[in-house]
Amino acid sequence: MSFYILESIYNGSKQYCADLDHIEIVKGSCEGLEDYTCNNWSLRYHGTFDTVESAEKRLKEIFGYDVRDPDSEDDNVFLTYKVGSLVEISISASFDFVYDFLKDDVNVNTTDEDIDKLVTKYELEANDQGLELLGDVEQWIKDYRQELIDE
Repeated sequence: MSFYILESIYNGSKQYCADLDHIEIVKGSCEGLEDYTCNNWSLRYHGTFDTVESAEKRLKEIFGYDVRDPDSEDDNVFLTYKVGSLVEISISASFDFVYDFLKDDVNVNTTDEDIDKLVTKYELEANDQGLELLGDVEQWIKDYRQELIDE
């Protein structure tokens, strides 16, 4: 039995969905298969291997050791990995995450320097929860501050 590495990359908007990219070690051979893009997805093949161990070794050489191992529901997929230790959340979910803090942390006297510190604080808080924020956190905070000033 042979195995191949298949990388699936989501190229669409991350406004409402994220963390869709994944890498699979699939039973079979990728001989004759070519990389391609269809709609919002790109597929890349990274070789055929005789053993799962050799496929895993190559996967870690390509993507690094910072991978997560979510479950797969496809019988042909032997293993599924996610790159990175953090789960990307959509831009919309990231905004909601940040917005929950703004009421307590931002007022009309909040400076740009304060905002820089808040961006770091929110990103670290998300990371502590295993999450990676997407979107322009700094701009969201500045917009919120401006709304308070305009009131």
